[in-house]
Amino acid sequence: MLEEKKFIDEIWSKYKKYSEDRNNMKPFFNKKIGRNMKYLVGIKSFSLCLVTIICTILFAGGVYAGIKATVKSDEYYQEYSTIKDSDSLGFSYVEDMTYVYETDVYYKKINTYEEYMKYRTTYNNFIEMKEDEFDEYFLLVFLGGNSWDRLGLYIDTIDVMDDTIRVNIGRKEDQDNALVFGKIRKENNRENIEIEFLERIPNMTNYTPMKDLPQNYTKEQAIKDNCVVIGGGKSGYISRPDALKEFIRKTESGINDNIRVVEDKTDEGYGMIIIDIEFKDGEYIACRDLSRFNAIGIATRKRNFTYLTTNKIVVYDDMKEVKEMYILNGKYSEQIAIIVQE
Repeated sequence: MLEEKKFIDEIWSKYKKYSEDRNNMKPFFNKKIGRNMKYLVGIKSFSLCLVTIICTILFAGGVYAGIKATVKSDEYYQEYSTIKDSDSLGFSYVEDMTYVYETDVYYKKINTYEEYMKYRTTYNNFIEMKEDEFDEYFLLVFLGGNSWDRLGLYIDTIDVMDDTIRVNIGRKEDQDNALVFGKIRKENNRENIEIEFLERIPNMTNYTPMKDLPQNYTKEQAIKDNCVVIGGGKSGYISRPDALKEFIRKTESGINDNIRVVEDKTDEGYGMIIIDIEFKDGEYIACRDLSRFNAIGIATRKRNFTYLTTNKIVVYDDMKEVKEMYILNGKYSEQIAIIVQE
């Protein structure tokens, strides 16, 4: 297989040879165009072929080239900033930022020093940049939504497409920064921004993947699927309590395992919450699905799925009137909390 440069050079060489050959060129200067139409067709076909090959090289992304390139670490750097409590976790920032619903992340692209100064002088904790730096760089600002699992953001990779910058963002559970800035070279600037969030999702080997569960999933089906179902209200109940205790016993002993817990509030008209918990190599990874939960505040919730990693799970058994399960803030409480009635 020819290298890209050698391949292109050979095509142009053949074209030059063809065009400079007087025997090939002579028919094109003949006034009797009609009788030489076959030559016109021939050169048109060759030109079309040449253009097609070059376009394929430049845009198809096959053997020779691609439209996607990952920005190397020396072509951008990132800086983190914690928003002060007085900023209400970013409410003052979001007015001028674009919100990506699927990821619960806001972003803003700043191309000029004048625009940068507008934010630098208005908001706290903004990155320091000099005016002449904007001759070489532009700035991407990312802000996590108001959920606790959007703290600790960092830029994992930046992929530059033909008209799009795709940014993969993750989070570090031991960090509490709300803002992350990416200073990127201007040759990588593109019109559109796409954000992918790198979630740590539990690997539930004993259950159907959460995303494949039907929207009308019932407590009866959950019990049939060997979930631990916790019912709320006065008629509270817990299915498979021994399974929950066994999961806790095994994981506290360092044995990898996973379990699905369903908080059932359908009798109260609220629907249900599904929580997957995996224990792997000394760490709990959890995902909570609120897509079937209809309590007050549903309209203000930005995402149906929230995630948590922690090293501790706690079960409370002294609640005598209600049975309930919830996940606490992993950053500040460092635990998954389950409340049941024995």
